[in-house]
Amino acid sequence: MRLFCFDTQVFETNLESKKIYGGGGTRFSILEEYVQKQMTTLKISHPTIFVLTDGFGDTIFLKNPKKWHWFIVQYGTNNYIDTECKNIYSLDNFI
Repeated sequence: MRLFCFDTQVFETNLESKKIYGGGGTRFSILEEYVQKQMTTLKISHPTIFVLTDGFGDTIFLKNPKKWHWFIVQYGTNNYIDTECKNIYSLDNFI
């Protein structure tokens, strides 16, 4: 498992450091770009992606929406997530 933070860039982090990076505007499209680049560079098949977000950002269109799982915080939105992605969950349901 690899952990990442993002805003207008993607930053790798880990559980040991407990560092959270970013804080600017949100660009979801960089996540898809990053995943596609990693798949090519590391020659891996499509990983399963879990995103914790408020859902506000640019619109993202996914090449493999079935592999993406979006967890939306309270008062968040799914308006900017690819409509082909059916794995969208409200964190309110997990409290």
